[in-house]
Amino acid sequence: MEDFELQLDRIKYYGEKAGEALENKHGRDLRGYYKVYFAEQSWRIVFQEIDKEFELIEITLVGKRDSVYKMADMLINGE
Repeated sequence: MEDFELQLDRIKYYGEKAGEALENKHGRDLRGYYKVYFAEQSWRIVFQEIDKEFELIEITLVGKRDSVYKMADMLINGE
């Protein structure tokens, strides 16, 4: 749990610079979203900075590496 909280703090402090940009890959268009790893890189936090002026971050999804991108695509693109 400590690793998860550390990553959330990084996102709060650095915004999108805390993560790695996601792309349009494997038929999943996740451009504009970012990811950070935790739990020995087996879990992901997918997020986006929705308002730079107010530094507003939205955590879209937290999940295991195996399924997080498919679930994020379903949430974001409705597929």
